[in-house]
Formats: sequence, C-alpha cells, structure tokens
Amino acid sequence: MKNLLVAISLLSIANPAMARPLVPDPCASYAKSFHSVVDQIKRFNGMALTYPGIEAERNRLRFYHQMNKKLVPLISCLEDHESEILEYYQEVKYMTDTRINSFQQK
Repeated sequence: MKNLLVAISLLSIANPAMARPLVPDPCASYAKSFHSVVDQIKRFNGMALTYPGIEAERNRLRFYHQMNKKLVPLISCLEDHESEILEYYQEVKYMTDTRINSFQQK
C-alpha cells in the first residue's frame, strides 16, 4: 500500500502537464532545482523496485527531505510574485511532508 502511495504521489509530480508549470522568471532557478531532485527520485524509484528494503526506504526519505529543502525557497519566491502556481507547489510540499511523517511513524 505504501508503494502505491509513493507511485501515485510521484505520478502527480511526473505528469508533464503539471510537473513543470510555468513559474515567474525570478523563480525559475528554484523550480529547476526542485525538479532536478524530482527527476532523481523518479530514477531511484525505478531502480528501487528491483532492490526493495530498508536501504531503499532510507534513500526515499533522503530524497523527500531534499525535495522539501528545495520547495521552501520556491514557495517563498512564488508568494513574493503572487504566482498562480503557488497552490500547486504548496500541495506538493504538503504531500512530501506527509510522506516524511509516514516514514517517521514506522
């Protein structure tokens, strides 16, 4: 079930129509940095399906922490520029926070 939640979460981020929404130019570098971590976790999850286990879970948690770290300046920048995309990234942040908390409850 947890793997299904991960897959659904990542599919929502991986959807090309939603994954890289247009952000204001001053925020583009933050968005690019965030999406590079998303690309890394997608590649990792493809490999981790072959090698499941505790180490894979620790690596997923590490990627979620990286995503969260990249989301903070991106969301702040979008707030400063009153971007319409802000809500999307806030939902992604909520999703990553939820995922991190689920790891900590184990």
